[in-house]
Amino acid sequence: VTVKGPVIECENCEHVTVYEKNGVDDYKHDEVNEYEQPLGEEEEVVKVELEQDVAKHERPEIITIIRLVTNDVIPKFKKGTSFQNLKYLLYHEHQMDSVKRVWVLDRIKDPEYLKLMSDKLTERNEKFVIREYENTNSFEKSEESDLEDLAKYTYRNMKFAQRYAIKKVKNPWFIISDMHHLFTEESIEKLKDDIENTPLSKQGLVMDTYALTAPSQPMVINSYTNNAIIENQLSEGLMYKEPYHAIVALHTSFEGFYGAEIKDNIAMRKALNCEGTSLDKEGSLLPNICQVAKNAYSLRLFTYPNHHLPNEEGDKFESFDSSCSPWQESEMALEDGELPRFLIYRIYGNDMPPLQMKGQLLKNLKYTLENEETNIKGLTKRFVLNRVIDTEIEQEMIKLLASHGYNEAEGTVVRIPFERKGLAQIANDTDALVQYATNLNEVRNELLSTAKNDPAKFHWNLVFDGNQFITREAFAAIVESTMDKGREKEHYFSVPMCRLKYPQNTTWLTKDTKVHELLHSDRCFLQEPQLMFRWNSCQQFDLSNGWNSCQQFDLSNGYGRRSKLQFLSNLGCYRSGGICTEAGYILRLYPFPNDPDHEPLEVIVNHGIRHRVRQQSLARFQDLLHSLRNNALEGEVR
Repeated sequence: VTVKGPVIECENCEHVTVYEKNGVDDYKHDEVNEYEQPLGEEEEVVKVELEQDVAKHERPEIITIIRLVTNDVIPKFKKGTSFQNLKYLLYHEHQMDSVKRVWVLDRIKDPEYLKLMSDKLTERNEKFVIREYENTNSFEKSEESDLEDLAKYTYRNMKFAQRYAIKKVKNPWFIISDMHHLFTEESIEKLKDDIENTPLSKQGLVMDTYALTAPSQPMVINSYTNNAIIENQLSEGLMYKEPYHAIVALHTSFEGFYGAEIKDNIAMRKALNCEGTSLDKEGSLLPNICQVAKNAYSLRLFTYPNHHLPNEEGDKFESFDSSCSPWQESEMALEDGELPRFLIYRIYGNDMPPLQMKGQLLKNLKYTLENEETNIKGLTKRFVLNRVIDTEIEQEMIKLLASHGYNEAEGTVVRIPFERKGLAQIANDTDALVQYATNLNEVRNELLSTAKNDPAKFHWNLVFDGNQFITREAFAAIVESTMDKGREKEHYFSVPMCRLKYPQNTTWLTKDTKVHELLHSDRCFLQEPQLMFRWNSCQQFDLSNGWNSCQQFDLSNGYGRRSKLQFLSNLGCYRSGGICTEAGYILRLYPFPNDPDHEPLEVIVNHGIRHRVRQQSLARFQDLLHSLRNNALEGEVR
């Protein structure tokens, strides 16, 4: 298939339809002109004979989703967002027998992106349409955030999709959506229920949308998302509700959009006269053929806003301080087909009962070594034993690691000893003692420095907490995220973490487990992410802008003081315009809480209870450290 402009090579692709430009707003097939008049011309209002409201539509067997894939509107979206979300939908919106999908690659400006999108859709055997980009269309102005022109552009997209549906869709109901909306098995069934209860006089249903507030898609949005998960995410602030969004299910008897005065992204609602105020071109009130869906909904993916970042020319976030790495860009360049090299450190410290059972770190380390993929291509594993106080547990960990091929001599185990005598040299200050014993951010910074100077020249360094478990799917998702076009120069990635709610076992958690299986069975939930760093990630920021002077962990933030969350916040992982983006996901094993006053599940999922138990654990840990310090002082006197 050849398109004027970019060239798409696709032999024997019967599922691809290409439309070429034929005038200002008319698209025709390269062999048969399917439209007798330009899309830009006014349409005559179709007078619909309304049936009695007691008559209902039949429940449809199949619903077609027509998705409009458009250019990234910068700065509304970060560059590459459309391609990211297109891929996400292909991977996480399951193919359903009752759903047909058609993708409209609508005037994609970047030929490389168009090629990537069409290749990905062809690879997945998806049916798609290509509409050719022309320099004269109004999208040029929308890139300058001209919202009025952007609305007109959106309106014309909808007209094309609606006309395509009338010509091509064989089943009676279809959805016109953008590439940022996912439909679950539950939402499609609920839509069918709503259609079955819709009077014949109504030709369209508007539905609610639940939109993500942060880039945590693998943990929240997938084909198994249901009302219970949505309610939980709403309460956590990870989603918000958009009542009656621009997503509408239409019957093929719906003839089109009425009048040039409909210029915004709720054009379908206005055409259906959902508000009861839409007029035709003569000024007469249009019939209300709109129905509000009672149960159907869509899920809106995160769209990576880019409002506060500098522009691409001279973007200081894409530069790097050469002093942060001994390697040059040319040394780190990948050959065709070569995967980046990843190094993961997992930091194991001390158990904190009653928040955690004594020995849980040893128990979870054993589970990890026995059930993770032993050799994952492109991933080097290292384990850090960080000032473990209980010498028996530490020795058991060392033996266990050695039995699986990890040891200090080869550098795959890093042991930072807990020096009891050294406590005598520390002031009798609780914070100072906890800082010495936990040592978290000092260790993280030291590990990052070591990783960046490692002769193996790792492209990405993952500094994770202990108890993290990596499946094949999880690592593949991380790798793919770092290699996507538009993200090659990202320096920092947050990795969403799904914390297990129940003790893991091999019947449902192995190296081959898929995250949607855990979410669907309600076995894990989203919590604070882990962090990974590009090989040259040490950019300088002005303190007046709220950034750390050199992007390292703050040594003043110890255990219990949100040491990692502060760093995530500094990078902008929780707001638009930051320099942190998202990659893949990770699983956190069960901590085996043993608080006598609360059930284990309460300690894990209830934030208030968890905080109180955490404080109790910290108080007990502080008492232990003061006792050990006193013993060290007495030893010096003797």
